[in-house]
Amino acid sequence: GTTVKGAPYSGEEVNETNQMLADGTRIHRENRTTVYRDSEGRTRRETPDSITITDPVANVTYMLNPKTMTGQKLTMALAGYSFMRSSTMGAAISGDSNSTFSIHSSGDGPATITLNGVPLDEKAVAEAMAKAKTNGSTQTLSVGIGAGAGGGVYRVGPKKPVGESLGKQMVEGVNADGVREVSTIAAGTIGNDRPFQVSTESWYSAELQMNVMTKHSDPRTGDESFRLTNINRGEPAAYLFQAPTGYQINERK
Repeated sequence: GTTVKGAPYSGEEVNETNQMLADGTRIHRENRTTVYRDSEGRTRRETPDSITITDPVANVTYMLNPKTMTGQKLTMALAGYSFMRSSTMGAAISGDSNSTFSIHSSGDGPATITLNGVPLDEKAVAEAMAKAKTNGSTQTLSVGIGAGAGGGVYRVGPKKPVGESLGKQMVEGVNADGVREVSTIAAGTIGNDRPFQVSTESWYSAELQMNVMTKHSDPRTGDESFRLTNINRGEPAAYLFQAPTGYQINERK
């Protein structure tokens, strides 16, 4: 995932699934993962069977087996990515219905945003997005006026959540914004003789820049939930993000 800096924490992720079969049999599954993240965006995910350390600063990932005291050291790939239509950084770009959006990033370099073939000024976009997210107001960008098809005025505004707002509440000691999305599967869509609903509820913490709780309900698969518990906002110990001593580690590039 995206490297998040300046938001250290530790905690425990709890993933649960509950399913009721037609004969009344109840199936319950639960997985727990201890997680850490430091101020530089390094992460550690730990279960009784595996430990994964991701270090974007050193550009390496360690995949460790604590039972056999063995592991692998992998060099993180600097792949290129392309995103179409809008950003996912909390502010969205919009133009007229005929606009073509393209956002491209490669490695650790800055993203290049192109609208109708005209590259946007990186500094102007960054400033507009920062203002939109801070003030909650829409900003405007004039792009290539008089320069052909790429010309026009584009708007950078706060990214609006999809679904019904559930307001704000404290979740495990952090502020979170809730959103609920409900979709109806119409009768006959998948052979069902009557309509049924699927719902997803998520609680996002801007402080941690992540969901701290989600709930998903689907009569076909049961109820699924995710919770980040025992949250500690302190800086985790540095040794947690280093290769542990005593392990036999093979290096792959």
